[in-house]
Amino acid sequence: MKIGILGGSFNPLHNGHLALAQAAYYQLQLDEVWFAPSGNHPLKREKLLPLEERLDLLEQALDNFPDFRISLADTDSDKLSYSDQLVNKLLKKYPEHDFFFLVGQDILSELHNWHNYKWLLDHVKLCVFTRMGNFPEHHLTNEE
Repeated sequence: MKIGILGGSFNPLHNGHLALAQAAYYQLQLDEVWFAPSGNHPLKREKLLPLEERLDLLEQALDNFPDFRISLADTDSDKLSYSDQLVNKLLKKYPEHDFFFLVGQDILSELHNWHNYKWLLDHVKLCVFTRMGNFPEHHLTNEE
């Protein structure tokens, strides 16, 4: 299966998240999109809503999207949530899936701050979307 992973604090989930997920689902011909809320987001300075509230809001918002799921793989709040560790967990648990890590274009300027971002680029297809939901014709790799 082709799975899109959309990670983030979802503090709260907004229409931009849903638009990106829908664009990715159709443009990449994904089987599912998994929303992976972070328990303890390392780059967010503002106080996060409690995880239970964020999960409840996410569940309500995704109710009308049968191919969108919530992944709890990154919800441990006792340690920082890093995308490379999330992807590593998913690759080990679901080796049969092909994962596409979905991000908005605004993330590119922060990518060098991500924990072990070069490993991430080597192990998953990083798919960058513009605010208009457009997907460039290539995947970002470690060589770029």
